[in-house]
This record gives sequence, C-alpha cells and structure tokens, in this order.
Amino acid sequence: MHPILIYITKDFYIGTYGVMIAIGVFLGLFLAARRGKTIGFSEDFILDLSFYMILSGIIGARLLFLIMNFQRFLEDPAGMAFSREGFVFLGGFITAIIVGWIYIKKKKISFLKVADVLAPSLPLGHFFGRIGCFFAGCCYGKVCPPNLSFIGVSFPAVVNKKGELIGSFPYIDHLQQKLISPDSTYSLPIFPTQLIEALANLIIFIILNHLFKKRKFDGHITALYLVLYPVARFFIEFLRGDADRKIWFGFISTSQILSIFFIAIAIWIFKTKSKKPKVLKKTL
Repeated sequence: MHPILIYITKDFYIGTYGVMIAIGVFLGLFLAARRGKTIGFSEDFILDLSFYMILSGIIGARLLFLIMNFQRFLEDPAGMAFSREGFVFLGGFITAIIVGWIYIKKKKISFLKVADVLAPSLPLGHFFGRIGCFFAGCCYGKVCPPNLSFIGVSFPAVVNKKGELIGSFPYIDHLQQKLISPDSTYSLPIFPTQLIEALANLIIFIILNHLFKKRKFDGHITALYLVLYPVARFFIEFLRGDADRKIWFGFISTSQILSIFFIAIAIWIFKTKSKKPKVLKKTL
C-alpha cells in the first residue's frame, strides 16, 4: 500500500486515493463524451451533466457513510465531517442518479438513453477508485483462514513524518482487536477485496463498452450494469472485514440491501423496455 503519494509539508499531502479517483473520473468522462457523440449528444451536455452528478455523488457517498456511522459522528462531528476517510459508493450512486434524472428531464430527453452513455464509465471509474482503496488500505477484507492465507495481503503499520501511527486501517483494526501485538509491523493476511472488486469492475466495463453499439433498447446497458455490479458487490461483501460497515439482522450489509434494490430496478427495465419498439428521442 502507498496511501500518501506526495508530501507537500509535514501536515499536508496528496493522497494516492484522490489521484486514482481523479484519473478514473477524467478517463470515464472522456469516453462517455465520445460515446455520446455517436448517438447525437454534444460533449458540453455530457460534461455538464457529469459535473452535477459527480458533485452530488461525492456528497451522497459522504452522507451515507456518516449515516452508517452516526454514533461516531455524534461523538466527533467536525472530525468525521472533514476527515479524508469515509465514502460509500452506493450512496453516491443514488444521489447522482436523482440529480442526473432531474437535469435530464428538464432537457426533455430520454433518461435511459443518456444513462446508457454514462453506464460503461461507472465501472471504469470505480476500477481506479478501488485501486486507490488498495493503496489507502480502506475497504479491506476479512482475515484469511489458514488454508487461504497464500492469497491474503498483509497491510503495514503506517507512520507519518511526525512519527504518529496513522494507518493502515487493517493494521489498526487488528491491533485494537488484539489479533496482533503492538510490536507487529504488519496486519494478518486478509482477503484483497479492493483488488477483487477492481477486477470485477474492469470486466464489467469491458462488457458494457463492447455491447454499447449492440444495445437493443434505451436502458439496455444501464440495466446490465444494475445487474452485473450489484451481483459482484453482493458476494464481495461477504469477504469484507472493515469494522465501519453497517450489518443488518446480523448477516446482511447496507450495500447488499441496496444491491438487491438495484437488481430489482434492472429487472423492471428489462421487462418494461425490451418489449417496446425503440423510439428516438430528442438529443442535444
């Protein structure tokens, strides 16, 4: 892992996670603008829409994290609100969809047609984001059982230039649970959930990008994404070990509940749109 890319001063640094997110966003926007042009959307429309969705997505991802960790937020509101940690992708996804829907409806064009343009860029951006998570040590996995320790990754103790222990998250978690001793320099081997999800997102991007020109109805690519990513996320969640995740009924996480919800939406899109003739809508 390598959470800090560049130190500007002892107190200010550029994190690797943020840089990876930026790469994913800009590459995703570039490809979305190119896809949009092939079906009549201007680059300005795609970029303006993406700006509003990204901004609202960041806010939504942060809000869901604070909701899921509300007790910690009450104990330290300022620290939680302005810390660098804590974003939940599915929370950002929901708010981005709401804002995007409002913006697109004001333009009086097909929401699902635009969504198909943007959909392949989501897993591409998410791929870079999960690589950033691996560098930062967040969104980590459970401790591997002995027979699977060979696939595990151990995260180191991270000390800043002041000599203070600032990470990694798995290391501190294992230290607090007394799974490792204070003189340990690494966490126990854990499932590399960040890399597993990154690979899943890359595969999803390749599939959606390849099928874009072959889509059979408006919403086809969007519905595929709403099946492929939630299914992958649902099963990866069983390997997650980060303590901040909210578990409901003792066995299912917030992300898994949302995954089921998104799959239901995908099924609805397939049932209602695939049987209708494709209708060309106004484009920008």
